[in-house]
Amino acid sequence: RLYVKSPAVLTLDNCKLFGCTELWEGIKLETNGPKQASIEVKNGTTIEDMYGGIYRVDTYTLGTSAQIGYIKITDSKLNKNYVGVQMNGIPSYSTGTSYSLTVKNSTLTTASSTTSPGWALKGSSTYTYAYNQIPGGASGSTASYTAFPRSYMGIYANNISPQLNIIVGDSAGASNTYNTFSNLDMGICANNANLRVHNNYFYNLKGSPKYADVLGMAVVAGPDEIGVGIVAQHTVANTYSLQVGTKTTAPVIASLAYPKGNAYKTIYKGISVKNCKTLIVKGNNFDADTTDEIFTDYNPIPTSANNSYYYYKAHTAIYSTALTQNATLGWNFIKNYRNGIYSSFTMSVSTGAGIACKNNNIQVPHALGYCKLAIGFDQIGGANIPANGLEITTNSIQKVYCGIQCKAIPAGL
Repeated sequence: RLYVKSPAVLTLDNCKLFGCTELWEGIKLETNGPKQASIEVKNGTTIEDMYGGIYRVDTYTLGTSAQIGYIKITDSKLNKNYVGVQMNGIPSYSTGTSYSLTVKNSTLTTASSTTSPGWALKGSSTYTYAYNQIPGGASGSTASYTAFPRSYMGIYANNISPQLNIIVGDSAGASNTYNTFSNLDMGICANNANLRVHNNYFYNLKGSPKYADVLGMAVVAGPDEIGVGIVAQHTVANTYSLQVGTKTTAPVIASLAYPKGNAYKTIYKGISVKNCKTLIVKGNNFDADTTDEIFTDYNPIPTSANNSYYYYKAHTAIYSTALTQNATLGWNFIKNYRNGIYSSFTMSVSTGAGIACKNNNIQVPHALGYCKLAIGFDQIGGANIPANGLEITTNSIQKVYCGIQCKAIPAGL
């Protein structure tokens, strides 16, 4: 690994780093003191074959005079890394401090290169793939994966102080400076972290990996939540928020989503959220427009040999469960997805809570397309949503099986 000691700044300018034969640990930033290490990756730099990625693990509570570390990635590529960037355990900061993550005009992907040929990641005698215990993963019903099929996730934020926001993408930048997340299990993953996402393109995030049973007669589900653009799974209730885009016009083509929104193509789910206090999803483009992406209700799972990815494609654009307070889901363009927008909620309060689902364009113009449900809401517990607390207005819904479905919402709709 490369270890950057505090308070140094490592600058990688037009560089290339890679592992010779195996995955290497990655670049660790020292954070156990009031002056923290930082890194800047820029100007066509490529970093390959990291297992832990560019990472920091915080255990130190910082005061107002602290030197806060930063991660800046601009005009560069993180390729064939198990994890690209990760931030773990950033504690509470004193008032006036902030955390800096900058990712602009960069690509996080799994792609063959001259220094890392082939589409699978390099092997490792030290590290293991998260799902390497899937039965049938390698060559039989009980064998494990012997290699890493592809990158696990682009950016991971875990247990970040709720005083801070992790921001991915530049909402004020030019529309041609978006980040690309491609050929990954997951694009961005937040666990107990506030996340803001703008100006990103999520492409070819397919999952879940599945396997045939011992008789080869059925396809059995593997791990959940693979093939997702943005995953926010929170175990601390009623605390963290997710904002994905701020655009207030529905972008009917991907290029119109940037820079304030995001675009998604050839994925299982666009956004998957659990136990979020506040959810904002505005001005995103979810577009499945080619035959091989279309989800049909009759043959949703391609068949292939063991040690392969079986996957759904274009399954759900926006999926949220256990929402606890507020949501704005609007101005999104959703085309040829099996499910458009779904949210279940367990409101933590009976006043001040509310959901607005408006100005979305949901349609299935493709002859082979199938949309089971355009918009769905379900109260599954907690306090009742206030009267008129669920607003579903001015959406355009075309050529779907079921338009709007709401369950157990007394006086709320």
